[in-house]
Amino acid sequence: MTALLTNVRPWGGAASDILIEDGTIAAIEPHLPARASGDAIDGRGLLALPGFVNAHAHLDKSWWGKPWVSYGGEATTQGRIAHERAHRDELGIPSPDATSALLRALVAQGTTAFRSHVDVDLGVGLRGIAVVREAVAGLGLPVALEIVAFPQDGVLRRPGVLDLLDARRRRAQTTSAAWTRRPSTGTRSVSSTACSASPTGAASASTSTCTTAASWARSSTS
Repeated sequence: MTALLTNVRPWGGAASDILIEDGTIAAIEPHLPARASGDAIDGRGLLALPGFVNAHAHLDKSWWGKPWVSYGGEATTQGRIAHERAHRDELGIPSPDATSALLRALVAQGTTAFRSHVDVDLGVGLRGIAVVREAVAGLGLPVALEIVAFPQDGVLRRPGVLDLLDARRRRAQTTSAAWTRRPSTGTRSVSSTACSASPTGAASASTSTCTTAASWARSSTS
């Protein structure tokens, strides 16, 4: 696919045209000729910037677009956490629809890469991770995602949470091994790896899942 983005200002500089071929920037010049086989988009003199990176998100707990709900419970950090745990099911958290709504709002403002902490505890289990991955897969856009399994309610004081983290890590490693054996198809897809480096923003959605808390807890109790 070929597209020509005209009259934009890369990094706030002089007006230029940007030629995009197969999802990659092929040329940036003051005036590029239009191609009959491609789409031309008038940038109206706006800024042209790389996609923004949201390095600390909580995509599984979005309340975007829903009625206001006040905090409740004891006015301490632990009290807020406990109140959320007690009421999240009746509020529909986590929800693929709410996460998708938040993702679309963020992408519309230029965010194309996310590192999201996703709750893992004895109540929600690994459901939040599944919800976020489902929402990203259904987005149909080339965004990059890194998931951090986030045992906010505790690990050492919540027997069973460590087993959840270990199970997620084993599943991620198995998925990663299966993925590497598959030839590249060039299509959008969601893959899962065991705590890889930050996504590169290639033209396919990718997911990495980190469960480093499990490793930390194991070492701290040995």
